Amino acid sequence: MRHLGSLRVYEPVIRELGARGHEVHLALGRAEALGWKTALDNLLAAHPGITCSWDSASPAAFWAELGKTIRLWADYLRYFDEQYAPFPKLKARAAEKVPRRLLAIAHGRMFQNARNRGRLLRVLRALERALPAVP
Repeated sequence: MRHLGSLRVYEPVIRELGARGHEVHLALGRAEALGWKTALDNLLAAHPGITCSWDSASPAAFWAELGKTIRLWADYLRYFDEQYAPFPKLKARAAEKVPRRLLAIAHGRMFQNARNRGRLLRVLRALERALPAVP
């Protein structure tokens, strides 16, 4: 599976295979912050014949994860705009997906200024465009 979020589609079949005694190995591309890690842990605990591994060592996985992080950070930065002020829950939900260090940078003194946030956003978009395509 490219990402753990796909588990919601395949979990019933994987559970049934495990219940019937089949050995199943899940090769996972990347984690998700949507709560599916708990579902995976429960699945693995319930069926000893089901195992998993993370394909985080491949160059493609590295670039995919970097691109995802850049996009999540850029998405979070837009919630600093005044038009989103009445919707703090949107900003909080976006913040849950951004690494803590990047949140600290976004809340730093330099980026309290909208112009500087715009510059950062342009840099992030340029970085995203410069990333190699992931097959």
